[in-house]
Amino acid sequence: MAAKRLFSSPTFRFSIRQLLVGTALVAVACVALRGASPTWVATLLGLTLLALAAAVPLAIFRQGSDRAWWFGFALFGWLYMLLLAYSWSLDPNASQTNPLRPHSLVTSRLTTSACMRIFGPPAESPIYPTTVATAAYSVTYNANAGITTYPNIAPNPIGTPYIVPVTTYTTAMRAGPTPNGPSLDDFVNVAHAFWAILIAVCGGWFTSWLYATRPAPSQSSDCPPASEVS
Repeated sequence: MAAKRLFSSPTFRFSIRQLLVGTALVAVACVALRGASPTWVATLLGLTLLALAAAVPLAIFRQGSDRAWWFGFALFGWLYMLLLAYSWSLDPNASQTNPLRPHSLVTSRLTTSACMRIFGPPAESPIYPTTVATAAYSVTYNANAGITTYPNIAPNPIGTPYIVPVTTYTTAMRAGPTPNGPSLDDFVNVAHAFWAILIAVCGGWFTSWLYATRPAPSQSSDCPPASEVS
């Protein structure tokens, strides 16, 4: 009976406007996640906070099912943002097993897994060893002493019938190619904004369903039915 009331409730019917708004959000999410950057992070988190702030007066001044929806939207959205704020404020040296650390949240783990599947390893700048040729010594042949090497910066104490330059190799470091895709931290932080909106919308649907399926107020036995009142 409860399942029948759930799926027959008008709360779970979508209007054309809702579908258009949902499509626009999905499109913005795809663009923002593909080009995730600090600018996208700041913009989307700011817009998310603005939407959640606007939901509070809407929950106060609306009536009926609209009030229930906005109340759930604001409640669940702010709870998620407060959880993020607390996790970001934790000491970086705190225990790695703390379930409230930023990378331990289930939304962060799902987002990280998605980023790895789409773009591969996170964008880093690996360093590879290479060799650089440097002529640091000269070889001097002397009939009595044989072949002797001396640094170029010092005078050669032995006669120099001829000098053959010797090439030595020193190890240097060079940066390898940067992999495609955005930074993992930017990708996860952009995703947090959309997770907050998604959780807020689900909270709005939940509270709307609670409002639509609430029990009808019981009629007092002392009051006659409305049909009997002349």
